[in-house]
Amino acid sequence: MALLAFFLLSFLVLCQVHAGSSANNLLPQWQFGNVSGWRRFPASIKSVEWTDGTSVSAATCLEENHIGCYNCWSVSDFIKIDPKKGYEFTIYIKTTSKDMDNYFGFFAYDDNKRKISGNWRNPYFKKGDCDPNRWKRWKGYILPHNMLHGDNLEERSQSFHTNGKDWIWPKLASYVSIRFGSCYGKEDDHRGTAWFVYPSVTEITPRLLQTYFTSDSRVRTFDISEPREWAGAPNYSGIAFVNGYHTPIARSDELDKSCYYPWGVTRHFQIDHKKMYEFSVWILSTGRDLHNFLGFLVYDCDYKLINATTATTDIAVMKVTEKPYFKQSANDTAEWKRWNGFVLPHKYDHKHPSPTEIPMHFRNGKETFKWPPYAKFVQMRFGTCYGDGDGKGKTYFAIPQVVVSDLMP
Repeated sequence: MALLAFFLLSFLVLCQVHAGSSANNLLPQWQFGNVSGWRRFPASIKSVEWTDGTSVSAATCLEENHIGCYNCWSVSDFIKIDPKKGYEFTIYIKTTSKDMDNYFGFFAYDDNKRKISGNWRNPYFKKGDCDPNRWKRWKGYILPHNMLHGDNLEERSQSFHTNGKDWIWPKLASYVSIRFGSCYGKEDDHRGTAWFVYPSVTEITPRLLQTYFTSDSRVRTFDISEPREWAGAPNYSGIAFVNGYHTPIARSDELDKSCYYPWGVTRHFQIDHKKMYEFSVWILSTGRDLHNFLGFLVYDCDYKLINATTATTDIAVMKVTEKPYFKQSANDTAEWKRWNGFVLPHKYDHKHPSPTEIPMHFRNGKETFKWPPYAKFVQMRFGTCYGDGDGKGKTYFAIPQVVVSDLMP
């Protein structure tokens, strides 16, 4: 008994050290062995290494077969919520096997703690395989029920605010429970392991909620003045008035007849290859001989670059090179112009008109692409090359943006 008490005390201390903003967590005693906090907790709890080298106790899922879920699922106790408020749900997941499907979701309940079904019968923020062998934080929102009129559209379209699916409370919701676990390993050796730590439920502040509502959650605009937005930061050159707004701009100076660095290359961001995306940037150039580029790089779930040999055999519809570009031309002018191009869903039916037949009043980039079936992460990029070498030309870039597009040809 003394040993058990020591273990629980040590475990609670670890929770307080690692959980960060645990004071706001509606699961303040999240340890998996606490029966009062969990209606179902996994059969296996293991000590694993956390990011700072210390040990944490994690819910552990062992890969068992190909066809079912494993005896490792956790379901929290009922958490009281207000359906007129928004909440953030997070968890950290790590796995040794990319083929295991790992899940993080919830159940919603009414005043009598009866589970609400319909569109909320089996909801998840995250599901699927390809998780890394390092701790990754998954985040999803459940937003106020009156965000939309009616209860028909519960799962929002993809948002750049989170890396999991976002949902809307059913109007009658009074309680929620979180749940997570693993299923459907695909390898024959059944040696995969997945760990789950630090689940949390926190109320979204009114200010953050207002930002979410007043901005288009499908739009991501990269801040040229913020280095953390970039894997390769562009040459920040101050503020300019572009498209009716004062906005940060980047500058590329002509040096010789090669490419001029730094190019702007965003950090990896996750995409849904079943959706259509529009990429755009505004360009102004003082040298008509400068070739200005707008393109992207696409990666699989293991952050490996996808090129023409791994992307698709449907080359008639999909033109993917190792470095695809929407624009790579000269003759830009000394007036701001928005350049854009599209990447279509990977299951786009090539029996439709060719993707290059998207009407030109919707795009001015030369090429249109289609996501490879394994596309998971993307980097947007832009820059300048191949001037005449006189060193006089300059190109400016503004408002680099990616949008989950409703437009379909």
